[in-house]
Amino acid sequence: MFGITAIERQFENALDDFGSEAEIPRLYLSIYETVNDRAVEDDVVHQMLNQHAGFWCLTVNALFESSLVSLHRLFDSDSKRNAARLLTLAEEHIDIFTRPQLARRIQNEHNIEDASDWVRAAYEPSLDDFRRLREEVESRWKIYKDIYRPIRCRVIAHRVLTDAESLQLFSRTNRTQLQEVCVFFVALHAALSRLYRRGEPIQIRASAKTRPAHGQPNRRRAERPQGKAVMIAAIYARKSTD
Repeated sequence: MFGITAIERQFENALDDFGSEAEIPRLYLSIYETVNDRAVEDDVVHQMLNQHAGFWCLTVNALFESSLVSLHRLFDSDSKRNAARLLTLAEEHIDIFTRPQLARRIQNEHNIEDASDWVRAAYEPSLDDFRRLREEVESRWKIYKDIYRPIRCRVIAHRVLTDAESLQLFSRTNRTQLQEVCVFFVALHAALSRLYRRGEPIQIRASAKTRPAHGQPNRRRAERPQGKAVMIAAIYARKSTD
């Protein structure tokens, strides 16, 4: 019985590292959305948050900013855990996805003599498959580059814009769009993991709730009392109605 090869170990480590990195922006954004949604939908929660308005304003802003900073790393060519680096490794060693290699890994993992029946219908990817995945990544990069990178670079990392200019950048964002970009990388990791470990065809199973990102507050938000709520209300005002 043979163990995995050095290249397989390298790919598994890269896959696991990418998976951990891909989860980060999704988690930050999910918590950010949950806090905002609960405060909008539940007046009791809204009042509780307003008892410590400064803390929660800082917290939700930090969550949103962290989601963009961590998302940037998935595109950044200098990052060791970016999507392009993982796809390059898969392309350069595409033979690790063949049925014989998969059968050997299954035999080793499950301590069986013959895994040929297990892998008979396994999918063997071509370079075209990985090119299509690169195109998927590129389409998200264009969205991030055009809409979210300016916020990350000119509002979060460097305060070089006026408040009016910053609001103009935020007006171009879309909650569903940003969620989809974040979820895509989690789904990409899952698809590559299923391909490598089970020989499943590459399918990106990504979805996000249908709702826009930032806009004007609805009537219910606008009627909320001011005072300590002003700072939080300003954050919630970025959200438009469903």
